[in-house]
Amino acid sequence: MAPTNESTASGQVCRTGLMSRIDFGSDGFRQALLELAKEDFRREDVHYVILAGGLISARAIKDKQMRLKRAIRVTKAQAKARLKELKDDKSKKAKEEIARTEAMLTELEEQLASISDGNVVENLADDLAKRMPHFVNAKGEPVKLYIVAS
Repeated sequence: MAPTNESTASGQVCRTGLMSRIDFGSDGFRQALLELAKEDFRREDVHYVILAGGLISARAIKDKQMRLKRAIRVTKAQAKARLKELKDDKSKKAKEEIARTEAMLTELEEQLASISDGNVVENLADDLAKRMPHFVNAKGEPVKLYIVAS
């Protein structure tokens, strides 16, 4: 993260804030880097900010997605086994447990479906947008943020 000075054709100085590798989605997400950059870039009165690569950690997100899918599948298998055990039990308590377990199975199916479709990316984008600071110059005016995908 570093502010730089560039001269424009008219001879004016254009101050740019540069940073990279925040790795959103990983355990190493650098939220503190964003907060520090926000303060440094404000103090240095940058005109715009460039985040040059390393926005998200695709590998970490895929790993989390796989672990969650696996956990849901294991829980589903356990719930189905429990339903099989309760099948012949006609007590009120067993009927209540069957109803709860069937509801849980429905919820697990919905969770698995939501992980497999585009909602994961949408939720990820929303979460990142909430965590991304609003960069401002020394006057408190917003500055543009340019993101370069790697």
